Formats: sequence, C-alpha cells, structure tokens
Amino acid sequence: MKNNIYSKLIILLALVLCLSACDGAVHLPESVTPVDPPEPVVVTFKITFNANGGTGSMEEQIVEQDEETKLSVNVFNRNYYSFDGWNTKADGTGTSYTDEQKVTISENLTLYAKWKAQKFTITYLINSDEHIKDTSYPLEYEYGIGATLPTEVTKDAGSTLGYSFIGWFNEGDDPDDYEKRVYVISAEDNGNKRYIAYFMGIK
Repeated sequence: MKNNIYSKLIILLALVLCLSACDGAVHLPESVTPVDPPEPVVVTFKITFNANGGTGSMEEQIVEQDEETKLSVNVFNRNYYSFDGWNTKADGTGTSYTDEQKVTISENLTLYAKWKAQKFTITYLINSDEHIKDTSYPLEYEYGIGATLPTEVTKDAGSTLGYSFIGWFNEGDDPDDYEKRVYVISAEDNGNKRYIAYFMGIK
C-alpha cells in the first residue's frame, strides 16, 4: 500500500517539475511555410551559321532542346554564286537543310552555307551577226571552272572552202591583232560571252 502511494507521489512530483520547467505553457510547433516546387530546367542549344566563303554575318540562334524551330533566313552573299541551303559540313557531305527549314536539335549545331556557281552563256558569231549553231560547242560555262573554246570550226559551223579559221575574238577587238585571240574562258571570268570567228583567205 505504501509502495503504491510512493509511486503516485513520484509521478506527481515529476509532473510538477515538468510544468515548472515549461513555465506552465504548452508549446505547439510553428506553422510550416509551403515551398513552391522548383522551376523546370530549360535546356538550350545554339545554332552557328558559317558563311563558308561568302560575306556577311549572322547571329547565333538559341533554341530549346527537342523543340521544333525554324532556321534563321540566310543573309550571306557570295559574288557569282547563289545560295543553295545549309550543310553540317563545309564540303557539303554532311546533312543538308534548306533555308528557314524547321529543325529539332539536341546538341549545338554549326551550319555551313552551300553555294552554287552561276552559269553564263557563250554565243558564237560569224561576221558579227550570223550565229554559229553547233551543239558540239560549249554553249555555257560555270564560274570557277571556265571553258575551252573550239579550235576548229567545221563547215556547217561557218567555215567555207578556200578559207582557214584564224580564231575567236571578242566583239570590238581587231582580228589583225592575233594576240587578241581567245582560246579559253578562265575560271575567274564572269558574264555572258560573245565571240566572233574570223577566217583567212587561202590563195
């Protein structure tokens, strides 16, 4: 009986000490401030445009990963060439893209401009006005490549019995000045060409 009374006294004493230490106040946890979920990470890549022999400048294009994006319009130029799209390799052996094509990328990308050389016509004349129509003659040439003019003029192309072909001359050049004869169109030449065939009479 006494042990039971002692036990109750000890428990009561412990409770009094606890309340005294806590100043008799019951402390509840402070309210928790809600935390916003983190913003999703946006992964971006850049597309770099290389003139590849052309002139001008283009800003890098920043695109989001796996998002379809239209390529920037080309603003590069190159004399005597026309723009022919883009390629992932400078020599054109990579993946090709058209101007303003929609693309989806997952890494940085460098695009090189592709260029197509312009072509020009070649007209052959006799006596400054009569056209020579011979399909074996080169009728056009490509800038950067040029062409070799025919060295013999066939009868159908204008040669006549008793005459020997001298050579081709630019319109306005003196046919008596043999140094003015034209044999080739160089790779650096450009523009449409008109050449006149001159002959020497054979006695």
